[in-house]
Amino acid sequence: YAAGRDEEAITEFVAALAINPRYIEARLNHGLALQRLGRKSDARAAFEEVLKIDPDNQAAQESLQSLDRP
Repeated sequence: YAAGRDEEAITEFVAALAINPRYIEARLNHGLALQRLGRKSDARAAFEEVLKIDPDNQAAQESLQSLDRP
């Protein structure tokens, strides 16, 4: 993700989440990569999953808010 290879990153995040669905950092970064690719509804779902696991996760809350901005 940090290298800007979003499609590859998404594949890796999905694999990591298959092993550990509660891996918050992978789930959050998965959402960020989806967002960067313009896949807002998928990104929203990823951020909402983070908040189901950790309702106080500020990064997920801010990411959701950013999806609502034009």
